[in-house]
Amino acid sequence: MKPYLWLASLVLTLLACDSAFSFTSQHFTEPRLSGAFPVYSVPQLIALTEDEWSHRHLAIKGEFSFPIKRAAVGEGREADYIYFDSEADFRSPTSLNVILLPKAAAQFREKFGADGLSKLEGTTLTVHGLARHRQIKCNNGCPQDPAATHYFQTQVWVGDLNQIVSTNITGK
Repeated sequence: MKPYLWLASLVLTLLACDSAFSFTSQHFTEPRLSGAFPVYSVPQLIALTEDEWSHRHLAIKGEFSFPIKRAAVGEGREADYIYFDSEADFRSPTSLNVILLPKAAAQFREKFGADGLSKLEGTTLTVHGLARHRQIKCNNGCPQDPAATHYFQTQVWVGDLNQIVSTNITGK
């Protein structure tokens, strides 16, 4: 009987550890980003995040630089977010999507003004952060495939504007 109790406690401990390291959009806390940042190209990063370990919500820490092909403000519940994408179609599996969370988006608006987004399209963005491969659910089908229930994105969430290392524009 005792070996079964030991095994049960081991399984419960492992399950508790696994849930402690998962990241969800509802409960996101960016760990401290300190130390050296490995530099990745967008294709390298996409390949790394699609790795089987990334499907367990592990993140790739690094410096990511790309020309912004799409800059947009969220809609509805996401109106406090700002999005920078490396592809015109943000749903493309080859797109890196940088998401400014509400605090960073407010800092961005304060620094660059209301027309800051229009100035950024076509410029190069360099950001420090954690990139994750995320599954995005579609209600009533996805635009690229009406029969699909989800698609994947590689995302970097920016909680503070200091994570943006450089852009080609200046403040207001």
